Amino acid sequence: MTTAVHVSTALPLRPQEILDTVEAVRSVARWNRNRIDQPNREIAMVTTDWVLLARGARTTDVEPPRHVGMCYYRQEGRYIWLSSSRYRSRAEVFSTLVHELCHALTGVSTTHERSFRRLYTVAMPTAGRMVLPFEGTMYPEFFGASVVRRYTERRRSGYYLAPGAASSYDVEYLDWETAEELGRRRQEEVRSHSKAARDCYTFHFGEDLPQGIVP
Repeated sequence: MTTAVHVSTALPLRPQEILDTVEAVRSVARWNRNRIDQPNREIAMVTTDWVLLARGARTTDVEPPRHVGMCYYRQEGRYIWLSSSRYRSRAEVFSTLVHELCHALTGVSTTHERSFRRLYTVAMPTAGRMVLPFEGTMYPEFFGASVVRRYTERRRSGYYLAPGAASSYDVEYLDWETAEELGRRRQEEVRSHSKAARDCYTFHFGEDLPQGIVP
């Protein structure tokens, strides 16, 4: 299936750049060794037209959400909506599109768990050079840290089956992880994802990732 692109002329990214971004993130997902089916999942549509999105994705929402972008999952493919009025630069549109594509390819719906955070951090510098080569490169320690801080939440430290539990869903949770445990987990994840971002960049371009930040 070919990705259909229907975007407002007010959107800073051109349709061909959107298609190039789709293929760039797919390439990174393949390098990242996401589950074998994930990089090949169909991206049915990228659009700024809410009516067109609602019809294609069969959503009952009457008005567009108050987000800069959304990803909808359907059996025949993923539908991505981008706001046509809430961006100040091409880099912002690109970052949001990569964000939504990472949702589409990792299949974690509206959650931002570890597989999403890794792919988003790894994809930004490599896909950025592929699509916007003269507009800066995201430094992965900076970007990875911001992704991890924003999307990594405290989690339960463990659980056990309640007495007489009928299924694994009937569990008793132990305490939340401490702030120190959360901090250590975030630091480890930043190091891991940032190294992966550098390795992916070197694999695709044969050189080290420069230390620049998208303005």
